[in-house]
Amino acid sequence: MSYAEANRRYFDAISDSYDSKPWFKVVNDRVATTLRSDLSWVGIPFTDSTTQPVRLLDYACGTGLMTRVFGPYVTSTQGIDISPNMVSTYNTRARDAGISEDVVNAVVGDLFDKSDPNPEALSGERFWDFDIATKMNASIVVPHFTIDGVKQFFAEAGFVDVDVITMKEKNYMEFGGKKLWRTILFARGRRPMEGRDGSGKSEL
Repeated sequence: MSYAEANRRYFDAISDSYDSKPWFKVVNDRVATTLRSDLSWVGIPFTDSTTQPVRLLDYACGTGLMTRVFGPYVTSTQGIDISPNMVSTYNTRARDAGISEDVVNAVVGDLFDKSDPNPEALSGERFWDFDIATKMNASIVVPHFTIDGVKQFFAEAGFVDVDVITMKEKNYMEFGGKKLWRTILFARGRRPMEGRDGSGKSEL
């Protein structure tokens, strides 16, 4: 079984209870508070500072943590997740909150499938030209993640203006029956793009 298939099966199985545990809510609230406390760090104009549309891609969206964090500051959000059950939970919560598909919606997809690097299902116009892309990485539970290592990973991927910050407090988590205390990292980078004036302007 491939890693992607194992990942899909795991998150399908826990989609209903994924963020219902008390410790998970504490971590989610801290993540939201940390990111919202300095939106300028993210480095793009949000809707409170521009009249232009601001589009968010929430990749590996799960039940929608990053969508909830940035939702008040963008005009539309497209979620993508490998787990059909997670996508169903994500969309059900959005509809229950009275949010239309035009504003918040998720689909099943995998952008890391090397056998299909350009999936037709994700080739439409709505899957391009996002102003911000987020990915909540389960690797926050891996103890050997370092700031320098994450910076190197982003730089090797071609990003510029890379920065990594940490949450001030360590966070209690439970995974696979194990009780853990982990420091959460937030990484930011921009995709370099040649500006219309040839200035080499960088955009996310």
